[in-house]
Amino acid sequence: MAGKNPSHNTMYTRSQQNAIKRAVPVARVIQFSKDNHRWTQSEEREMIRLRRHENMSFHEIGMELHRSPEAINLRFRKLVDEHVGDDDVARKEVLRWFNLTE
Repeated sequence: MAGKNPSHNTMYTRSQQNAIKRAVPVARVIQFSKDNHRWTQSEEREMIRLRRHENMSFHEIGMELHRSPEAINLRFRKLVDEHVGDDDVARKEVLRWFNLTE
């Protein structure tokens, strides 16, 4: 539910209200349209392609896929954990492919 700033007639989202309380300019609060939505296989493939072949940062990939940079980072970590498991050699190789660190 959006709140109203008492000194203005502007409606703010909850994240914008929190930013105001933390003294962060409201304009710097970015809303990612796909946050809290399930990942599709095509999104995961596009994320991997952008990181591996375009060498984009998590922030750039997030802007492209309408996801937060933190969501991109966590998804990469999840994919690595799911597909590699506990094999340290394979894990390091996959992390190197994605330009990630432990």
